[in-house]
Amino acid sequence: MKIHVTQTQRSNAFTMVEMVLTVAVVAILALIGTVTITTVKPAAELSKIQSDTQVLNTAIKMYKHSGGDLSSATTAGDVIAKLKTIRQKSTSQSFVGFTGSMIDSRLTLVPIPATQKGARAVYDNAAKRFYVTSNAVAGYRFDLLDQENGVQQIEESRAESALEYAVTSNWVWDYQDAPAPARLDPTLVTKVTTITPTPNAPETVETPTTPPSPVLAKLLPPTFSIPFGHYNLSDFPMALILNNPNGSSTGKIIYGIISSENWQWQEYTGPINVGPSDKVLAFVESAKPQEFHHSDPVDEYYDWIATLGAPQIEVSSNEIEARAGSVTVTITHENNPDYFQYGEKQLPISSGSFQVEYKLIPLVAGEGTETGWATYSSPFDVGGPQFPKGFEVVSRVKSNTPNFIDSGEANQSVSGYYKLDTPQINSNKEFLTHVSETAVISISNPNPPGSSQLVYQILDHLGNSTTGWLDYSASFSVSGNNFPRGFTIVSKALPLNNYYRNSNEVNKILQVQFYGIELTGKTIFILDSSGSMLTNARISRLKTATVAVLSSFNTHDQFAIIDYDSTPKILSTWGSSDSSRKTAAINSVKSMIASGGTMYNSALLAAISLNAVGAKQVIFLSDGLPNDAPNPILQSVQNLLSIGIERFDTISLGVDSQILKDMASAGNGKNTIIND
Repeated sequence: MKIHVTQTQRSNAFTMVEMVLTVAVVAILALIGTVTITTVKPAAELSKIQSDTQVLNTAIKMYKHSGGDLSSATTAGDVIAKLKTIRQKSTSQSFVGFTGSMIDSRLTLVPIPATQKGARAVYDNAAKRFYVTSNAVAGYRFDLLDQENGVQQIEESRAESALEYAVTSNWVWDYQDAPAPARLDPTLVTKVTTITPTPNAPETVETPTTPPSPVLAKLLPPTFSIPFGHYNLSDFPMALILNNPNGSSTGKIIYGIISSENWQWQEYTGPINVGPSDKVLAFVESAKPQEFHHSDPVDEYYDWIATLGAPQIEVSSNEIEARAGSVTVTITHENNPDYFQYGEKQLPISSGSFQVEYKLIPLVAGEGTETGWATYSSPFDVGGPQFPKGFEVVSRVKSNTPNFIDSGEANQSVSGYYKLDTPQINSNKEFLTHVSETAVISISNPNPPGSSQLVYQILDHLGNSTTGWLDYSASFSVSGNNFPRGFTIVSKALPLNNYYRNSNEVNKILQVQFYGIELTGKTIFILDSSGSMLTNARISRLKTATVAVLSSFNTHDQFAIIDYDSTPKILSTWGSSDSSRKTAAINSVKSMIASGGTMYNSALLAAISLNAVGAKQVIFLSDGLPNDAPNPILQSVQNLLSIGIERFDTISLGVDSQILKDMASAGNGKNTIIND
């Protein structure tokens, strides 16, 4: 049977059901009316959005209980538009329930972009509810327009209720008797006593009427003190209070917490402690089944929300060289990708609930380009040319679900620097032939002007600094008289600001050499004094060069001198370079006379006979071919090597001699040709 109420009765008064619904909607409109466009502090703003969201979720429930359908509303804007509609007039007179709009027509959505911090409301289409979050997702806050601006309410068709007012009869409800069902039991015959009516009195027959069976109304479902939404884990457990809007005499609240497979219905007696991920299902069980049906069950889901832990950034170095440097960046975090721990309870999370992101920002504007957020998967390298003056790594753990709030940002700076190029040392001489010579030294700076200052120092032949570091400003001279055994110039570039770093050191060695051959300081000299040495004053030049070398020797050096022509003469036996031996050796060299032949092998045998313990070098000088056979000569060179000589150097004075080249090759030395 379908029941309707007359339109005349509809316009005269409200029923109790309508009064309850009207009071509820008035409360909704009053709460929505509290929306303000003024700026509030974050805490007050969060409280306001939570309050507005609770009101809207209540309006959604009222809309659905009043026959509304949200299946086609998939966005927040669609839902707001639905809540502003009214029931079409053709059915509103007979509908038992609320027929107007559920919210103030001035209500508008104010978009909040994902980049803006703070609380915002987000519509969950699957649950057909709004929830509040502080995640970096697009959402809304709610506002009221200053005026209606002529907005007309839109009518829509809504589903009929099970109980409607009359439209065809004069009683409160339309009703229709159902035909009597066929009797299945045997027919019973009852004895009837016949009463004779009074004469002349008309016979009155009363037609029995069957009163209509009343249609029972459903009780309203219980209300929840805490609305659906996401709550910080620190808020749990929360004390949930259930209320019976029908009055305590109409029935009792039955509820269950659907958090496991073994949940059970139980009678509500007081506040319920709900934990994260709990879903509470409740209904009002009628205490007067002859008057009311049980209410529909309603539920609220209390999802959790937690702030993700910030990541940690590690870099292989806090500095990066601007031209060719590289730094490895590693990002770690302690958030569990499989579940979130709450006390002894593991709250499962979906795969990909969060991800680690990073971006690179140049420390100096214009010295590199900011990268924007990128997903971190493994350690990566950053090159110096990308950020010549350094960069900052910024990282966060980004939430992909409503359960998490993005972590705070972690930062790590890597400063850039430019390693100065090594200066270049130039000299007008590659070596000194005698101690009285002077070398002119200049140093060039390849670095940008104003970036660095050149410094230098002079070391003796043993590597000891004789000057300390000096600022270089112009070319300078170094005399062999101050460094009779040679010297070394060392230079480097020093930075003039913190962006630059010291260059590598460079050195230039200038030795006092004997005809271009470096001296080990443990040397046997075998010098030709044959008659051909009179050509082009070769013997005189030989004496000058030998005296210069002997003058450069110090007490740590050792030497021996053999003068040979047709026969060898030992001018100085093997020994140290003390002043008396040096003086005697110099005088012997100065007294050399050129005459006779050129006997190579005899001179070599004399060198072997010296028993020169510790000798490392032999310098053999000649201006002509030997008068003896070459084979014994090369064998004697090998014999010298076998007793400890490390290099056998030869000097071709005024000639290009193959035998002298072969002797140097056999003795691990070098041959130098000195032209006249």
